[in-house]
Amino acid sequence: MTLVAACGSGDGGSAAWERAVWPPPIDDSVEAREEAPPGGATGGAPGGAPGGATGLVVRWDVVDAWGVERFTVRRDGEASFLARARDGHEVRVDRSLPPRELEALRDRLREARCCELFTDGAWISPSDGPRIQLQLRLPDLSCDHATPLSAWDTEAARPCEAALREVHARPRFRE
Repeated sequence: MTLVAACGSGDGGSAAWERAVWPPPIDDSVEAREEAPPGGATGGAPGGAPGGATGLVVRWDVVDAWGVERFTVRRDGEASFLARARDGHEVRVDRSLPPRELEALRDRLREARCCELFTDGAWISPSDGPRIQLQLRLPDLSCDHATPLSAWDTEAARPCEAALREVHARPRFRE
């Protein structure tokens, strides 16, 4: 099942958002998605070098016994949510976030203290079992976390997960 929603009126972000300095985007090559340690981001400056204006700036992967959830956002606001069960069923939601909504997402993630939840460098590999990977490359908010799934089932992590889920309006599949 695929749902596509085109949202937004092209509203720009705040003046500060329009002038913001972006960190290099997340390396979204196939190998990087599966195996790269944090800090492996590649790409360049906005609008010019590779990945600049359209590079991946949010990636959140949940891997559990039931399947995989993946939520990504590109710098140009293109957002994608995919939930794929091990039995092959999947749900996909794609939408465009205008700059105003992308800025609001950054603000909610910062308010939820997503980059402070875990110590960077606590990277677990895909073979380490159920896990969540969060990578952010937004102005004034950049971090990499790959932690056991159980680490997200805390009171401190709930606001971060809620901020991410608010964008695609999909429920939590695991309990």
